[in-house]
Formats: sequence, C-alpha cells, structure tokens
Amino acid sequence: MTATAESHVGRSLRRKEDPRMIAGRGRYIDDYSMTGMLHAAIVRSPEAHARITSIDTSAAASREDVVGVFTGEDLAEDFAAPMVMAWSPPGVVIVEYEPKPVVVDPEKALEEGSPLVWEQFGTNKVHEWTISGGDIDAALAEADVVVEQRLVNHRTAGGAIEARGVLAVPRTDSFTLYSSTQIPHIARYLLSLITGIPEDKLRVVAPDVGGGFGSKLQVYPEEALVLVLAKRLEQPVKWIETRSENMTNSHHGRDQINYVTLGAKRDGTLTACRARIIADLGAYQLLLTPFIPELGFPVMGGCYKFPAIDLRFEGVFTNKFCTDAIRGAGRPEGTYWIELTLDKLADELGMDRLELRRKNFIPKDEFPFTTALGITYDSGDYEGTLDKLLERFDLDAFRREQSELRER
Repeated sequence: MTATAESHVGRSLRRKEDPRMIAGRGRYIDDYSMTGMLHAAIVRSPEAHARITSIDTSAAASREDVVGVFTGEDLAEDFAAPMVMAWSPPGVVIVEYEPKPVVVDPEKALEEGSPLVWEQFGTNKVHEWTISGGDIDAALAEADVVVEQRLVNHRTAGGAIEARGVLAVPRTDSFTLYSSTQIPHIARYLLSLITGIPEDKLRVVAPDVGGGFGSKLQVYPEEALVLVLAKRLEQPVKWIETRSENMTNSHHGRDQINYVTLGAKRDGTLTACRARIIADLGAYQLLLTPFIPELGFPVMGGCYKFPAIDLRFEGVFTNKFCTDAIRGAGRPEGTYWIELTLDKLADELGMDRLELRRKNFIPKDEFPFTTALGITYDSGDYEGTLDKLLERFDLDAFRREQSELRER
C-alpha cells in the first residue's frame, strides 16, 4: 500500500493530547467535583481468610458528617447480579472476624488436606486445560539431551501513578459514571447487568487516566458499589483509592510456577517443549482471571521451530487478591520460562546461548509458518533481528561485566 498525502498510513501523527498534558491541563477523576457530592470509604478485612462474626456501625452512623453506613446485607437488594467473570478511616465501623486457615502457595493449595479457600468446592483447583501438538513422547524419546527446570513468575502489581477512582452522578432516571478505567464500553455493559440499570440509562466516561497497564482493564466491585449508592442516596458519590488499597485490591498479574522440559539433539536441534503451568488465581475470579494464563499459549513455543509442544495449565485458588491482565497477559510469562530454559539447555550442550537460538529460529523463508500447536505466524525475520541487535551491542563487553558482577 502506498501512502498518499491524505493517508494516515505510513506517516507519523502527533498525539493530540500532548499539549494539554504538558501544560498541566489534564483532568483526572479526583479533579471532578459535583454539587452535593458525597465521599465513600470502604472498610476492608485485615485477614487473608476469615468469617465476619459481627459488624457494629453505630459509631460511624452517629457522626454528623456521615450520611449513611451500609453493609453488604443492607445493599443486597440493590444488585441485580454478582460481579461478572467473562471467560477508609480506621475505627469508623467495627468489624469482628474469626480467622480461618490460610493458603498462599499455589502448590501447597493443591495438596491433600490443604486449607480450602472455598469449602463448598472441596478443592482449590479452579480448572485444568491442556493443548498439545506433535508427538511429545516420541519427541522427548528421540532427544539426546533433556533439561528440566522449575521457574517462578513472581506476582506483580500494575502500580499506576494514578490509583483507581470512581464518581457516580445520578440525573433523574439516568446515571453518569466517571471511572479511571481502560474499558468504558465493557464497563457500561457489565455494570448495567450487575446493577440492573438499563444500558441506555447509563453513561460511562473515562477521563484522563494516569496509567493502567492492565490493572484498569477490569470491572471492579467499587464501580458497582458507588453506582448503587448514588442511586439509593440520589446524590453524586465519589470513591478514590488509596495507594495501599491499590496494591492490595487492584488485580495483580503473573504469579505462576512453571515446570519446563526441553529436548534437543546433540547438535542443538530442538525436538520438544513441555510445560506445566500452575497459575495462582487468588481467591476470586474477576473479568478474565482464569483465562489470562492460557492467553499466551499461541506463542509459548517462542520464535523457535519445535516439532512437538505440550502445555498444561492448572488454575488454583489461594487466599490472595485475584490475578488478571498485567502488561502482556500470559505472553511475557511464556517468554520468561522458554528463554531461561533455553539458556540451561545451551549450557548442558556446551553451546553458545545465542547460537543455540540462531540454529532453531523459524527461518525467514518458511513464513507463513504453522507451529506444532496449529498457530500460524504470518511473518518474521528473527535471525535478521538478532544480527541488527549485535551490530549495536557490545556482547563481549556485556559478558565481561556480567561475569564481574556475578563474582562480586
């Protein structure tokens, strides 16, 4: 396709928001203020796993500056449906908890006799999903060298500069919800289902958003809560997340344990890739929680020509906040374990780590290339990319520095 003077294809475009942002004229959720606006605070459990035994709202309710104190029981009838899964100042409300056994290690959560996050399920395993292509057993059997490795993708948080915030504004029989969200259209549809407010009576506005990285690619309980409070009280209600709340109650990412097996011939030709992926999903399932670990499966063979690939995913409940999409959502996790295990394989074979990769790149002239999993890569020049990198990067100096730092 040839770019023309009128076309946007093939030419740089200036970001239209930059002048406003650079001049400090951005407008974020906490910059919004409405007449009669109320501020919401949420009392959260300090326990990882507990049963609520009592809630005393009298102290908070007696304050002149408090309009209302609501428990889950008080608001139960205001919600039309539970939260959807698609594939405060201290001392204001006194809540007593009966602590219960806690499990935070996903492997221990799978063991017999482990504390159960949800006793009614009888297990902490949420789901198991497998996909394979090629004859994995034969591919491993014909390998001259097989390496195995256990790798941990640690739990991460989005940590956006702006924490989450929500402002719900009632207007006669309709509502406007301002939310620091990455998905206003999805939020509108799902919040309509959750609250029972007709979709044509609900407008969702995403103003300037101070970072998200996936942590705001979510429909959160606080959005639904603020909306039903505004509906009940007939006044605008705003909730702004604290940094501590952001770290504990905005969804996290990664948190996987990977058992990886690679097979190769003595000359370095790869024969097989097998991985068991244990995914810590936390205690709840939000929008895409159980789907995220599997989302990266199409590229988990990396840029390499594997005749056989076998993947098994196990989702596990633990007493943590839920995981979901953060920065790449399933694909960085796969890249992490395959590249580190290739390093181990190269060391076992006595090969240069880059040369092992170069030997097994999908050749440029074989694109479009269909992987063992049946996924078609449309194009690529991995060897050319590596060559360009090495032209601009002093590999020998880097390796010397790496060795010196490790010796220290």
